[in-house]
Amino acid sequence: MQYQLKITLNHTEPAIWRRILVPSDLQLSTLHYVIQLAMGWGNDHLYNFKIGKRIIDGLTPMGDVLDNGGDERPNANEVALSEVAKRVGSKLEYEYDFGDCWIHQLVVEKRVEDGDAKDGKGVITCTDGEGACPPEDCGGVYAYYRIVDILSAPDHPDYKRTKEWWGWYEAKEFDLAAVNAKLLERFS
Repeated sequence: MQYQLKITLNHTEPAIWRRILVPSDLQLSTLHYVIQLAMGWGNDHLYNFKIGKRIIDGLTPMGDVLDNGGDERPNANEVALSEVAKRVGSKLEYEYDFGDCWIHQLVVEKRVEDGDAKDGKGVITCTDGEGACPPEDCGGVYAYYRIVDILSAPDHPDYKRTKEWWGWYEAKEFDLAAVNAKLLERFS
């Protein structure tokens, strides 16, 4: 069984989002890597998942279990997606980079039998999306939009400096084929 998930980066307009197909029994630690590749993040920061008030700690970027100060919270290696998202419409929150606070809403849009998947095998794949992922360490959503605004206004006093730093960035760019190549390389 697979889940079709829609991942939306909160507070973005137009919305930056991805639609993915993943096995329903995927560990949340593996879902983290899928989200990283689908969105375009670099796995440089800590993360967690929230379901209501329940927090599931992520792993460190090196894959170590996070020391949460003695709290008895589960970690992402111990929880499968199907345990926290049991039906269509289930929602989870995924936060990446506690400094920049990139909060994503994950929604189970539908359940897909493995035989109904395009390849019939249930391979992890991204089926759609819009918008480029903000650059790592840019300061969060509001700082990101400041960068986008400056890069769209060559007469802005900070344009030259911002262009030198972030000039390679194109806010509307999303390459589905490149995302799927990365997913296939990592999860085949």
